[in-house]
Amino acid sequence: MGETWREKIGFYFLNRKIKNVKRSKSFHNFDSAKSVGLIFSAIHQESYLQAKSFTSFLTDKGIDVYSVAYAANKEMVAYFPYHKGVHFFSIKDDVNWFFAPKNAKINEFIERPLDMLVDLSVSENLTIQYIIALSQAKFKVARTQQKFNYSDFMIDIQKNPTPAYFLEQVKLYMSLIHKK
Repeated sequence: MGETWREKIGFYFLNRKIKNVKRSKSFHNFDSAKSVGLIFSAIHQESYLQAKSFTSFLTDKGIDVYSVAYAANKEMVAYFPYHKGVHFFSIKDDVNWFFAPKNAKINEFIERPLDMLVDLSVSENLTIQYIIALSQAKFKVARTQQKFNYSDFMIDIQKNPTPAYFLEQVKLYMSLIHKK
């Protein structure tokens, strides 16, 4: 699938912004992380339920969780109940013409110095990539993608591209790999 000219211009602006991003990089697993940021889709119920379950998993480990969830439009965002630490935004209404986020809560999330960022989305989306690429998180985890490579640790879920399988793999790798 080809990129639209808006996406090409969006990539151009993102790549210019990335040059100015200065972040402290360091590996974290579930034993060392004190704060984790999650990005997930609220468009599909499965993704939403997996994110809620993963949030519980992390909070049970004493990890602070901050989340951003994206929906198709503001009407869809209104259907979700308030959850502490979760900010819902609209892919249609809360981004500029070149897909960059223009929502203050998203910008706060990007600037938050998280130990780990986990992208639970299973589809490629330029707005989500803006958030990941510009995030101040020390360690970024996402699925392997064809167009984007803004994460520190990528997991191949091509054989089973579902949020449930991705989270299973995140839990597996983050428990196997130890910080020295």
